[in-house]
Amino acid sequence: MEDATVRHLSVSDVMSGSCRLPFTERQSWLSIQHECADLRRTKAHLSQGTRPSRKQTNVRDVKRYLQVASVARDGLLVVKRTEPFAPFREPIIVPRQVVSGLLCALHMKFQHPSQHQLKQVFSRYFFAHDLDAHLATLYASCHSCVALRRLPPPLVESSTSHPSAVGVSYAADVMHHARQLILVVRETVTSHTLTCFVSDERASTIEAALISLCVSLRAVDGPPVTVRVDPAPCFVSLSSSDALRRVV
Repeated sequence: MEDATVRHLSVSDVMSGSCRLPFTERQSWLSIQHECADLRRTKAHLSQGTRPSRKQTNVRDVKRYLQVASVARDGLLVVKRTEPFAPFREPIIVPRQVVSGLLCALHMKFQHPSQHQLKQVFSRYFFAHDLDAHLATLYASCHSCVALRRLPPPLVESSTSHPSAVGVSYAADVMHHARQLILVVRETVTSHTLTCFVSDERASTIEAALISLCVSLRAVDGPPVTVRVDPAPCFVSLSSSDALRRVV
């Protein structure tokens, strides 16, 4: 009868108090805490009313435990927790070396609950430092949870919009090669490219070269053409060119 109850254990039953969470035997946790050197030292400091020296740098966990830990009547290290409209609770402090195993056991008992649900149940009865990191490691290594994870969208939206028609969008730039200046105009969709030599990078020279290349690329009865360029001075001054506007 007990095995059937454990097999059908659910998060809602435990959170409502209608079912007891397994692995909460306090006598067993006394033995487990006693095997942890950090918790033994924490308990000794709490019993004696002392604190570790600031010069001790190898007792980081002990100092963290002393900030939240208390000794219960039965000698168990707990964290006193008071929540609004909820009864007073004393979650059991779980040693760092036991957290992963306990989370894995609860994960299997509850039949792969969500990470938020498992964290709720664990935090109600237990306490552990770096709980989120332990949960992330558990769910990343669980094959069943990874298999049910939502896949990312198959297509990544591009930050740049591509034209839906051919011959309406071009990219122009001046390249330097072997002391020669070459004006390159490329159609965006088909990558069809035309080039010509230019003598210099003055606006009038680039304007004449662009007109000669765009005339051969643009359809006679086609829509207006967009030419993308970099912010070079020769290109910036052409933004108001009437002759270029009539061609493109």
